[in-house]
Amino acid sequence: MRVFLAGVPVHSSLVAELARLVKEPALTTKLELGVTQDAIAIRLDQDERAIVLQALGNPPPGFEDVRDTLLAQQVRRPGGDVGAEQAA
Repeated sequence: MRVFLAGVPVHSSLVAELARLVKEPALTTKLELGVTQDAIAIRLDQDERAIVLQALGNPPPGFEDVRDTLLAQQVRRPGGDVGAEQAA
C-alpha cells in the first residue's frame, strides 16, 4: 500500500522505516498510526518536515523523492529563519 508523505507516494513499509529513523516520539507515533490505520496521506507541519529532513540527511533507498520534495519546499523566511512552505 502507498501513503502520500509530503505529497509523494511512498510505500507504507518505508513510512514505518521512517518512523524508526525520526527522533521525535510524537512524530514517530503519527507515522506509525498512519501505517497501521491505512492512511491515504500523512500531513506534516513545518516542524515535522524539518525533523523528517534531519532524519533523511543521507536518505535510504526509496526516500530520495520525499527528501527532494521537502528540500524544494523550504523557503527563507523574514529574519533569516529557514522553514518549510505550508502545503495546502
